[in-house]
Amino acid sequence: MALPATRRPEVTWATNAAGTRRLLDAVVTARVPALVCVTSIAAYSPAGHDDPVDECWPTDGTSAAAYCREKAYVERSRPDLRVVRLRPAFVFQRSSASEQRRIFGGPLARPVFFDTKRVPVLPVPRGLRFQAVHSGDVAAAVVAAVERPVRGAVNLAGPGLLRRQEVARLFGARTVEVPSAVIRTALATGFHSRLAPAPPELYDALMRLPELASVAPSASSDGPRGTPVRLPPPARGTWRS
Repeated sequence: MALPATRRPEVTWATNAAGTRRLLDAVVTARVPALVCVTSIAAYSPAGHDDPVDECWPTDGTSAAAYCREKAYVERSRPDLRVVRLRPAFVFQRSSASEQRRIFGGPLARPVFFDTKRVPVLPVPRGLRFQAVHSGDVAAAVVAAVERPVRGAVNLAGPGLLRRQEVARLFGARTVEVPSAVIRTALATGFHSRLAPAPPELYDALMRLPELASVAPSASSDGPRGTPVRLPPPARGTWRS
């Protein structure tokens, strides 16, 4: 996924959308029996409520960000293939923290700024809530999708929603709610002045993400195309490294 090239949409489209199409063509040509594709929660359309959505929820992208648009495009896979589309929430693990910080924060997001001893007050956008899943659980879901005769879409998310209180506990800092429009304006200013790598449309996606329904006892048998597939729920804690 060519996320860092957010200022060059032709590059991300060529990699993420056109590249996926060529891969699907190659899978058909080589007669590969199945394809497991990791997309994203960002492929979903906004929900406008906090009721969990299942895999039948529309996938038109959470915002106008190229990332969301391309994830939604990937969902339109070839119907003549057994495709398993994993749709994880935010994927985290401790060892990838520095890479994720560079992708979304850029060179100015130095580790010292995230030291809990140096963050007395943390601004949090009003209405923030999101889900997360450990990368190990995503990897386990990929293995299960390969080994079992399933097809269709699969939501992947750890238990519960992360809100202001959970963010405060993770940073060990006091939080203060800030109007979402204020933070978006600051991010847009940083992006257009080339101080921040992530466009404000990605922030829009964060604030519009639906809550995923991701609780299931076992994988279903191979059913009609488009039938939601349930794999075992995450075994690791959301923040476990």
